[in-house]
Amino acid sequence: MDRLSSCYWGCHQGDHLKEYLIGRACTSTSAGWILVQHGHYDASLGIARDIGEIANLLMLFSADVGAFERWRSSDDRARMRDFKPSEVRRTLEQLRVPTLVGRDIYKVLSERATHVTPSTRPELHSNVDHPLAGGSFQEDGVRMCIAHIGFAVGMTALSATRLLRPAEFRAAAIVAAASDLIDSVRSVDSSGATYQ
Repeated sequence: MDRLSSCYWGCHQGDHLKEYLIGRACTSTSAGWILVQHGHYDASLGIARDIGEIANLLMLFSADVGAFERWRSSDDRARMRDFKPSEVRRTLEQLRVPTLVGRDIYKVLSERATHVTPSTRPELHSNVDHPLAGGSFQEDGVRMCIAHIGFAVGMTALSATRLLRPAEFRAAAIVAAASDLIDSVRSVDSSGATYQ
């Protein structure tokens, strides 16, 4: 994805907005992994949700030729209304395009890592009785983050490849690597969230 986002294999010219979105997913992935290494699993899962939003947006752009131009030319208010994550998922469903990060996964990540609710317990990813402030190794937290970030990155790579269309042999290599990543993380998470 880094090479797709940086025109490593040749530049498509233009405004590079698609590449910037892919680059955002790359940098978010790095940040998410750093957080996992330091025991900050909730923040890492919030980043996984953000990467998933990018994956869905890229899939929409590749499925609906006019969507990218509408997104690019919209003012802030229209973009927030028409391209918010729930609207992107709804549009993908209407187009009968698989939603890469669907409602159930998005809900798990939102409730677990982003939105504060009365049941929020920070960094509680193990069988201890109390939440932790972060910085503590918790095997379940690592597993959950690896699964969610890995899946979101794999899906972003698939949609980015479809959207930017690198040379056929490169696209095949990216798709194979992304598919292997997705398959390898399907059974890692213990949160109860499932990927299709």
